[in-house]
Amino acid sequence: MNYIHTFRAFAIVIIVMGHVFTVLEIPTQGFLERFMANLFLGGTTLFVFISGYLFNHIFVPRYDFKTFYKGKVYRLLLPFLILGTVPILFRIVTGSQPGGTEYFSTHETLVLGEEVTATLKYLGTGKFALAYWYIPFAMCLYIFAPLHFRFTRLKWPLQVVVLSGLILLALFLQRPKYYPDSLLVQNLQSVLFFTPVYLFGIMCSIHWEGIRKNLEPRIPILFMLLVFFNGMQVYGNGIGTYAKPPLEYNGVDFMLLHKLVMCVLLLILFQRMGSKQNKLVSAIANMSFAIYFLHGLLFTFLMYLNSRGIIELAKAANWGNFLLLTAGTLALCMLIAKAFKMLFPRKSRYIIGY
Repeated sequence: MNYIHTFRAFAIVIIVMGHVFTVLEIPTQGFLERFMANLFLGGTTLFVFISGYLFNHIFVPRYDFKTFYKGKVYRLLLPFLILGTVPILFRIVTGSQPGGTEYFSTHETLVLGEEVTATLKYLGTGKFALAYWYIPFAMCLYIFAPLHFRFTRLKWPLQVVVLSGLILLALFLQRPKYYPDSLLVQNLQSVLFFTPVYLFGIMCSIHWEGIRKNLEPRIPILFMLLVFFNGMQVYGNGIGTYAKPPLEYNGVDFMLLHKLVMCVLLLILFQRMGSKQNKLVSAIANMSFAIYFLHGLLFTFLMYLNSRGIIELAKAANWGNFLLLTAGTLALCMLIAKAFKMLFPRKSRYIIGY
């Protein structure tokens, strides 16, 4: 199952690349640059897909909801809460708003009730740091694990019907815009949007051999679909993920279709690469959650320095620096993760996810 490991590594690299692009605010000139940018933007879809794939592969054979959710609390929620104290305490010391989101009052002195409310809002949305929104959403998604398990027991024609209906809903619902005063709407819309991605991962895991045998000879068609959906987005919506209030119309989410095709294509290609493990790829896959947690804090700090004029990210907004910052971020996060593992061999997974 080395191809799954490779996919996990690729997914976290794509996510980091997308956030580097966002932080540097790299200008895109013309169709080709926007097309290239869309290949690594929206990488969360890959993360959710492989989570669904692994849910069926690892947890379904010995499914127990209490054990499953407890594991997510320890591996995701606990590091989220521990690392989340860093930007929250940073606000108390400096008076700055974590992640640029104004939940805290603007009073010079701290007001206890307001500070507690603001802290709870930050924890409910993850808006204290870049990318941390994923954890509250994921914990909400995993609450529905009993339904996900029931999905694995459906006959495949019914699975296709359910999945098709949910994908159709997601294409028009799209990802949420940020709602500062409606945590429930934000997380609920995220769950509704990403549930078909998660179920698609589950379904691919269940029927993978049949899917692979049917689609492997049609790799050129998958490539053409990927190019078509990406091109349609560039033509109609520019770059990046589609995000809107739930009841507004914003066209069809071609980014979602593009990324679903990419998931299948990557699994086929990675499986064709064989079972030989690459040490670097294996290390990135094993540290994927730690990289996710750490790079979010790192980029939030960089954006804070930029907002104060201490650094000027605009001067680094080019494709060469994009590649350098991506590689440097991955290397730094992996070094920090290794250091935590050495210092706290039994506890590091509960602190940083590794």
